Amino acid sequence: MSIVDAHHHTWRKADLPWLSGPIQPRIFGPYEAIRRDYPIEEFLADRQDSGVEKGVYVQTNWAKEEFEKEVSFVSETAARTGWPHAIVGYAETKVMEKSDRDVFVLIGEMLESLLDSTGIEKNEIDGLVVAGMTGTGAGNIFWPQTIADVLGLQVGFCEQVNIGGCSAAGCVVRTAAAIEYGLCEVAFLSFSDTHVLEDKTDHSHTYRREWTDPYGLMGPPGAFGLLSRAYEAKYGLDYSMLGKLAVTQRNHALLNEHACEKLRVPITIDDYLNSRMIADPIRLLDCVMRADGGSGLLMMSRKKAKEKGLTKNIIPIGT
Repeated sequence: MSIVDAHHHTWRKADLPWLSGPIQPRIFGPYEAIRRDYPIEEFLADRQDSGVEKGVYVQTNWAKEEFEKEVSFVSETAARTGWPHAIVGYAETKVMEKSDRDVFVLIGEMLESLLDSTGIEKNEIDGLVVAGMTGTGAGNIFWPQTIADVLGLQVGFCEQVNIGGCSAAGCVVRTAAAIEYGLCEVAFLSFSDTHVLEDKTDHSHTYRREWTDPYGLMGPPGAFGLLSRAYEAKYGLDYSMLGKLAVTQRNHALLNEHACEKLRVPITIDDYLNSRMIADPIRLLDCVMRADGGSGLLMMSRKKAKEKGLTKNIIPIGT
């Protein structure tokens, strides 16, 4: 039986402060045995006779300011061994308070943009992976297949990822594994929703009806309020620290012309602290505003990207 290792590491000890520094208690227990280099060549030797034929690289906690060096490290490894994959195209629509277009129109616009920017032909796409966190497609058990039909895509690998707010990142991981295993060569990834325009979500047969709604826990803000209050009781909580997160995210929106216009307005720590309390200590400016829009990617192997002359690409690093 062939196996895809969806989570493996390689590293150089000198690149990892936590590994080369003083021994500290870690959640994974004693780690003296790994306080050394572990190159891809050793990993490939270790996986011999294990049935593992493909793998997905996962980051090893480099210092944050060294992220570009980690990408270079992974890219060099890929060039030598051919394991990691490439994201060769990215497209997104304007994020809107309420969309003026159907969700399939948004997805079609992104696909057209990706094809134009990469030179890939639509008939070359043989994989489709979509984020399942959608109000528009809720209740449609064939949501990715429906998207494929509407777009006129003939795909051999069709997948939906349902892991909440991490669904978009999960799409990248699963696509990397699918390409490694030979299930597809060129994949279109779509993260799109128009749940303000048309919300088809039905919570009547979910855990919420029995376990959360009767107690007044109406959605994520309530849950995070409880979690934050528990954290505060145990460790203490600096509210201005939470405010800094909100301010940083808002600053990112200011830099993105596709961000929702309502949110392209600067805020301060004081604005955050004075915003309305939703689920103590979670405030209004902690919360995600419902909005419509979409983004998408094209993914393929580095070998395929090189064949197509696509030299500007990204090597995803898992977490």
